[in-house]
Amino acid sequence: MTMNHLFKDKGTDISPFFSPGCQLTEIAGAVTIMPGIKAGLILNKRIAFGVLYNFTIKDLTIPQTMGGSKMGMKYGGFLFEYTLWPLQQIHLTIPFSTGIGKLNITDTTTVNARIPKNTPSFVYAEPGLAIEVNIWRYAKFEIGGVYRYTTNATDLINANHLSGFSFIASVKFGFFNYEETKRERDRIKALRELKNKSRMDSRNEKIIELRNEKINKKVNGKNRKKVKK
Repeated sequence: MTMNHLFKDKGTDISPFFSPGCQLTEIAGAVTIMPGIKAGLILNKRIAFGVLYNFTIKDLTIPQTMGGSKMGMKYGGFLFEYTLWPLQQIHLTIPFSTGIGKLNITDTTTVNARIPKNTPSFVYAEPGLAIEVNIWRYAKFEIGGVYRYTTNATDLINANHLSGFSFIASVKFGFFNYEETKRERDRIKALRELKNKSRMDSRNEKIIELRNEKINKKVNGKNRKKVKK
């Protein structure tokens, strides 16, 4: 396999992608599933830049110590992802995202009423590690984990309630024609080797011709001397 350097052929391999997925996470003491979506560009098979957006499907019940209301959560921002050994069928990815999130807190203490309370914001950063599988030239499957770090949202709902580990799973769709790219590089390498071999053969032929000419000159010179005698 040809070794591919990070900055070799920069800008020649660009693949747009979008990736629906979900994560199993804990927010304010409640375990929930958050669907989400990512989209962006993959450069040189290794570096991905894009955006993401995650949100809760249904509101979570907040304990009395945190206000005793219902709460929804959403966050999104910029995505950076680095892939190790992308030509291998199973390889590793290192995702990182950062941006802004928002809580949607509603008051449920009033009977038969859901009164909007407030929508505080927070800043987050989310590094992770995942295993990715090349399942098709247009699709990849990813499973792994991330850890969400956040700032405080309110006096009662702080970073400890919003931060936490998440299991992630997603399917990435795009133009991942890596097999054909590798085949093309192998073809170019074979042609280069054939060309070098042809040059070597041509060089060897010239060497043999020169050597034969020298031998012929020596033989002819000796024959001429014998004829003169």
